[in-house]
Amino acid sequence: DEQCPELWINNEVAGLYAAIKNLDARFTALIMPEALRQVLNRLLEDGEPWSDEGVRGKWLELAESLYGDKFEEWDDDDREGSREKRREWVNQVVGHFAATHRLFDRFHEQLLPAEVEDSTDD
Repeated sequence: DEQCPELWINNEVAGLYAAIKNLDARFTALIMPEALRQVLNRLLEDGEPWSDEGVRGKWLELAESLYGDKFEEWDDDDREGSREKRREWVNQVVGHFAATHRLFDRFHEQLLPAEVEDSTDD
């Protein structure tokens, strides 16, 4: 009964699918951190405890491998506080994901040749 997250790609954006498939840093650096953020926020918004089972468990295992900590237990007396703590945990995971994969550096390296060409045209 578990649903797996899906990434839908707009086929009307020329070259987008190929860029993602080829791990083009100009796109993956912008899309993948947000996709991970959306998946984790969706998995954690309901107050469920940490689980090692099923699809949810696989995503949480990935998150823990990136960040090293599990999120705090849900507090029914402070639902908004719990939700905020989990969002912050997700932000930490996504930050570690981006750093681990050097997404900013790879994105910048992809843009650098274009920036150099633009500056020589002046």
